This record gives sequence, C-alpha cells and structure tokens, in this order.
Amino acid sequence: MIENLTPVQQRLYDFLPEKPRWGFEKQARYIAKKDDILFKANYIQLPTQKKKYVALDLDYELAGAAWMNDVLPEPTVTIINRENSHAHYLYEIDNPVMLPLLNSTIKISWKAINYFKAVQAGYQNKFEADKGFTGYLIKNPFSSKWRTWWADRVYDLDYLAEFVDLPNIYEIIENDDSIEGRHMKMFHTCRKIAYRLVKDYSDFDEYLHILKNVCLDYYRENIMMKDGNDDFPIIEAIGIAKSMAPWIWKRRLGKNFKNFTKNKGAMKLAKPERGVDNKIPLAEATNRKSLGAYYTHETRRNNTVDKILAAKKRLIESGEEPTIKNLVKESGVSKPSIYRYNHLI
Repeated sequence: MIENLTPVQQRLYDFLPEKPRWGFEKQARYIAKKDDILFKANYIQLPTQKKKYVALDLDYELAGAAWMNDVLPEPTVTIINRENSHAHYLYEIDNPVMLPLLNSTIKISWKAINYFKAVQAGYQNKFEADKGFTGYLIKNPFSSKWRTWWADRVYDLDYLAEFVDLPNIYEIIENDDSIEGRHMKMFHTCRKIAYRLVKDYSDFDEYLHILKNVCLDYYRENIMMKDGNDDFPIIEAIGIAKSMAPWIWKRRLGKNFKNFTKNKGAMKLAKPERGVDNKIPLAEATNRKSLGAYYTHETRRNNTVDKILAAKKRLIESGEEPTIKNLVKESGVSKPSIYRYNHLI
C-alpha cells in the first residue's frame, strides 16, 4: 500500500490493476505488483475491462496547455514529456464504463460504451489528438520522467460532451480499431473456424490446442504485423481461444449446434426448429415477434440519430446555430424526437 497520496492520486492508484503491465519504454514488457513499480515504471497499463478515464495523446509541442487555449475542461491528470512537451490527458469520469470481455458475467450497456466512445472521439478531434491511442498504456504520472499536473476533478460524460461536437457514433463503431474492437473482430472471425473444427476432435485438449493455433495465426497475420500492437499482447490471443473452447465443446453435440455456424439474416437469428406439423412453436414465434419489433425500433432509432447528426453538421457548416427549431426544419425529425436525443446536440 502506497502512503501519502493525494485524493486524486489515490483514485488513480486504486484503479490500476493489481499486477499491471509496465515498461521503461512504450513496450510494456513486464508484469509486476503495482506497489513495486509505481514510481519506477515510465509506462503503465490501465484496466482493459473498465473505462474510468477519457485518455488522450497529444503528440505536438506545448500540448500541456492545449486545454487552456481552447477553453476546455481541465484534465484530471496532465502528463507532459519534459523533452518535447507532448502530453497525455486523463479526464476522470464519475461513472466508469464497463467493456465486454468474453468471460464476463457483468451487465454491459452498449449505449454507455458508444456514448463514451463518441465523447472520446469528440475530444480527439478537438485537440487533434492521436486517434489510434487506446488509453491501454499511458505515461505513468507517478514517474519522475514526466512532469505531471494533478487536478482533483471528476466529470460526467454529459458535461464533457457540452464542449465538443460528438461525431456520428456509427462511423466510430465501423472504424473501431481500439483494443476491444480488435478483440471482438478476432473473436468473431476465429469462432466461425472453431465451430467447423470441433466435429473433427474427440479430445478436448487436442481441440483446445488446435484452437489456440487458429487464434495465434490470426494474431500473427492481423495484429502482430501492424504497428502499435503493444496494447494487444499475444497472451490475449491465447485467452480468446481458452474462452471459446469450453463453450463450443459443451454444446457440440446439441441438436441446435448447427445453427451457430449458419448465416442468420438481418437480426442474426438462427433458423427455427419446427414441430411435426412444420409450424414454429408458439413460444418461439412470440419471442421472434418481440425481437423483430425491437430490431425495427433500433433501426428507426439509428436512422433518426443519423438524420439529427447530419442536420447539425450542415447547420454548423453554413454558420447557423443547431437550435431545436433549426434542427427540426433541417432534419425533418419531430421536435419530441430531437428532445429525446438532446445529448447529441
């Protein structure tokens, strides 16, 4: 336990993993207890499952004062490179956002995740920060290598969003190359192969071994060969295989297993099992009707959001204020709907 930390320092210390990855350079080559390396590590890992800080990398001179120049909220932590005055910013948020992990049982809110990403992207645009920076590995503010400013400030995302334009969240998702984005792409690609391969094995250990090789091959071809893959170590590729293998193996003999490998249409629903009368069971039909209504609702919602954001962009580009009245006229969306999504404005 580290003593004599200020409240803002204590919160960051508590948030760090118990055994984070760390390094003297940007490559986080080591793993150790945080108490042992807190003041020694120049770079240190933040948790991958939880976002408590909007982390930004400002890769230009005098970056430490950029927030003052643009009259933006003061970062909770400003970490400045003494040699070139580049900086990392950390904005602490009051309600951490949980990210999906394959073996997680916690409740995930995609709305919260997408809103966090939109706010982060808005600040990246405003500061002209590095959009490839994931916040997985940061300059360690406790290291004497950097000049660090601490501000005991905690923000909610709504407040931070007031100072920037939020980009179209669907474009962010489509181009997501963050650690969790690459993680899920790898999972979905490899699981399709895993479903096909499982029928060829009668021993779980052999199946797990081959699945590790599948994930490692994907890693070598799609992750390792790219620059800046330090936040996606090879051990995570093995972890994905270990997460998939037991789940698939347990279900491989089930009568509905074949549905996992099929294309499932717009809603990704498996082909339903029919009764002897060739009719879909009532419970299944009711469930699908409910899912269909939800899918239609979400599709309409997404289209509405796109219209509002596009209208807002056109108004700003033409020099007009994106007021409710102007947005109604420009987008064709009703006033109640625009009020419903006022956090985007």
